[in-house]
Amino acid sequence: GIANHGYTAVHPDARGRGIAYALKFAAISWCQEREYRELRTENEMRNAPMRHINRVLGYAPLHDHVYYRGPIAPLLDA
Repeated sequence: GIANHGYTAVHPDARGRGIAYALKFAAISWCQEREYRELRTENEMRNAPMRHINRVLGYAPLHDHVYYRGPIAPLLDA
């Protein structure tokens, strides 16, 4: 009952023409026809245009990932 599709990508030369929207819409339609109850996707937080498309199509954010980067330090005694 749950489908997942990853990142939607459109070549930079073809962006702004509704291709990403059409791809997402087709995925939603395909899942509806097969009676999936949920469709999940992932989105790079910096990709505002795709986040907008996802909002327009009804996707609701679930949670964000938090990544930490830094030097590898020795473990402290507990």
